[in-house]
Amino acid sequence: IISTECGRLSAGITSLLQRTPTAVPPQFLEADLPPIIDAAVRETEFVLCSRGTVVRKEIAAELPSIQCNPDQLRNLLISLTINAVQSAPMGNAVVLTAHRVDDGICLAIKDQGRGSFLSRVRGRFYGARPATTGVGLAAAYETVRRHNGKIEAKVNVRKGLEFSVWLPLRRNCTNGSLQGSGGGGR
Repeated sequence: IISTECGRLSAGITSLLQRTPTAVPPQFLEADLPPIIDAAVRETEFVLCSRGTVVRKEIAAELPSIQCNPDQLRNLLISLTINAVQSAPMGNAVVLTAHRVDDGICLAIKDQGRGSFLSRVRGRFYGARPATTGVGLAAAYETVRRHNGKIEAKVNVRKGLEFSVWLPLRRNCTNGSLQGSGGGGR
């Protein structure tokens, strides 16, 4: 466990260094999403174990692999899931879904709770809460941009908070949409 966490901390530090102009660009490779999603859910559940929140995943069968940086994608999912959980009352469920949409993949993180989230979401855009991975929504946006994807956040008093991310199967593909998640992207 210690060795694994040291590796992840090292990757996090490398990620921070990559935000400087002289940093080496992240490596992208062909990767399967289910193991990345599984790791993100496990880590999110560990970080948020005291909240009593259940994180469910719904991964479509035969999800194709995509060109991505697996560590960045795992951190993106952790950050968005933690933000969704922190915007929900304790004990609520959050669902992480993944399915193919045209020439890409749609990842959605949906809070199944109710309540008012606008001020919390606005605050999270500029930085993280103490219990998070240290990556705010601005960094999540940057990760999606690097992957040539699109991200969208929705707040619905009845349905809760939802983040939708569309990522192309190949990094040179940029004409996708967030179909199936209720809207377009940025």
